[in-house]
Amino acid sequence: MPLNELLPKALKLFPYREAVVCGHLRLNYQQLARRVWQLSHGLRQIGLVRGDRVAVLHENCHIFLEAYLAAVQLGLILVPLNFRLAPAEIALILNDSQARLIIAQNKFPDKTSD
Repeated sequence: MPLNELLPKALKLFPYREAVVCGHLRLNYQQLARRVWQLSHGLRQIGLVRGDRVAVLHENCHIFLEAYLAAVQLGLILVPLNFRLAPAEIALILNDSQARLIIAQNKFPDKTSD
């Protein structure tokens, strides 16, 4: 099954089944899909198109999953970044990947400011 069909199929089959647990946050497939579609729409609105690269600097949580699923829906290439890397290493990856956007967790501003 193509990755872009996973969420729509899960939404159709199990709309109210729990899909994500992240700390105190719990989302069913309907809620997750709504968040993914909103992010997809926002990424499209800022001009990202199929084949563009989007970097993600985030701990493992629902936001990383949402970014992954939104990228799949739009045909974007996700560039996951290890938050344990030094800023210079992250800069090298960003430059090499030619990421057009970075989705970064607020706790990592010093890693993306260069």
